[in-house]
Amino acid sequence: MILLLERFCYGPKGARGGRGTFGQIVLNDVVLYTVEQTWDGNAPFTSCLPEGDYRLVQHDSPKFGRRWHLIADGIVGLTQADGAPRYACLFHAANRASALAGCISPGVALGSLVSEWAVLDSRTALDRFEFALSSWTEHELHILPRRVEWP
Repeated sequence: MILLLERFCYGPKGARGGRGTFGQIVLNDVVLYTVEQTWDGNAPFTSCLPEGDYRLVQHDSPKFGRRWHLIADGIVGLTQADGAPRYACLFHAANRASALAGCISPGVALGSLVSEWAVLDSRTALDRFEFALSSWTEHELHILPRRVEWP
């Protein structure tokens, strides 16, 4: 399955309220929103991912269990072969960018929690995401900015 994550909000780093980076994924007829940390040069544990094309494969995380993670063979600093400290990124449940360490979390809606922009009901969204992907073992995810169309 080929997925598209369109980003539509890039919060400034260190912004009050921890704005984060927000996007949208459409899976068949299900719309999910995403939250990531703000851009920090693709630094491990503190940055959202660079825009690009990724393989989405299952991974056994010691902290989160069996989850989907992204691997980018063509992006420097995101392949295990590069020897870079950051070579993959997990999808897991979290509502706020401040609760993430370089990962992506889905939500069923947008809102705010504890004065911070957020995705809401992340666990439900993660269940929907995983169910939609469950029939295959590998997928593609394309991350790009939302294109603004003028009338």
